[in-house]
Parts: sequence; C-alpha cells; structure tokens
Amino acid sequence: MENIFIFIPVILGVMAANTMKYLFAFFDVAEPKAISHIPIYELSLGLLWAWAFVELPMIEAFIFSLITLLITAIGWIDLKSFKIPFLLIITSSLILIGSIFLDQIQATPAFLGLSIGGIIPWAIMVTTSIFTKRKGMGTGDFQLGIILGIWLGPVRMALTLFMASFFSLLMWAYISMSLGIDKDRALPFAPFLVFAAIDIYIASYYYPKFFHHLMI
Repeated sequence: MENIFIFIPVILGVMAANTMKYLFAFFDVAEPKAISHIPIYELSLGLLWAWAFVELPMIEAFIFSLITLLITAIGWIDLKSFKIPFLLIITSSLILIGSIFLDQIQATPAFLGLSIGGIIPWAIMVTTSIFTKRKGMGTGDFQLGIILGIWLGPVRMALTLFMASFFSLLMWAYISMSLGIDKDRALPFAPFLVFAAIDIYIASYYYPKFFHHLMI
C-alpha cells in the first residue's frame, strides 16, 4: 500500500509536467513535441511530488506540489526565452495568499520573506543598471523573488538568493572559460532561483535546527 501511495504522486507529477509543455508552447518557448523529449523535467517533478506526499502533511504537500509545478515552469521558460510569464506569477501569488488564509504559511515570516525576496533583487537590478547601464536582473526575477520570499520566509529566502547567485556565478565562469569572456553575455537567473529555493526548502525540512539557529 505504501508503494502505491508513492507511485501515485510520481505519476501525477509526471503528467502535470507533461501538460506544462503545452503551456511552454503557449508562451512561444518551444513546440510541444520538442518539450516531450526532456524527461528529466517530468521525472524531477514526479519525484518532488512523491517526496512531498510522503514527508509533508497533506495540505502542505498539495501547496508544495502546486508551487513547484509553477516555479519550475517559470524557470524553464526563462531558461529558453528570458521571459517570466506574469500569469504564472499571479497564479503562484493566489495559491500562497490562500495558504496564508489556511494558516499553512505564517503571515509575518511571509511578509519578511517578501521583503527580502523583493528588495535584494531590486537593489541588485538598480545597482547594476547604474554602473553597467544594463539590468543585472529583470523585472520578472524581482517578481519571482517576491513569490519565493512569501513561500520560504526570510532566512530561507536569503539563503536561496546567496545559493542562486553563487551557482549562477559558477555557470558564468564556466561558460566564459569555454566560449570566452563577454561582458554582454546574459544568463537567466530564474532557473538558479528555482533550483536553490527547492533545495533550501527540502534541506530545511531535514535540518530544522540549523535554520532555527540562523533566525536567532
């Protein structure tokens, strides 16, 4: 029976990710057939959903599943097109606001996380535009930071920003060594934010004392 309980969310996660390929086509990112040849995305989401329904309380697992479905779609679309659909931002916002009303997310940490997720990316965007005349982050990254901040709270959001920035810097260095340094080369930041946010969320489940000490 337990194996069946694990198997069901895996199948549902794979099906949900597979359905998302049509959303990608809607945003002119790629044709559905092209997306169907990327099973890593679908299998990853299936495993995330399975983890959620095994480890988390039912309502929290539903929230985790919906949010990961949306933010991974945002990350993939940004990776392919440097676009973050506002429709997905709004949908994520509504789910998180509903979670606050259901007492699944505490209002105070959500507000503090929103502040960190919004203010720091905005500061980076303004600072880089002043010194380089280019936006280091886009408006969509700023919006995604707000969403992730509400979901994660202040400490986990701060760690998410640090982790995402670190890995994006490593990727930029790797690409620069492979293709040569280009100061105008841009990297989509949303995939790094999404990857870091999910990792930090899961890590905080297994190491709650570590994150609690960071709050003190």
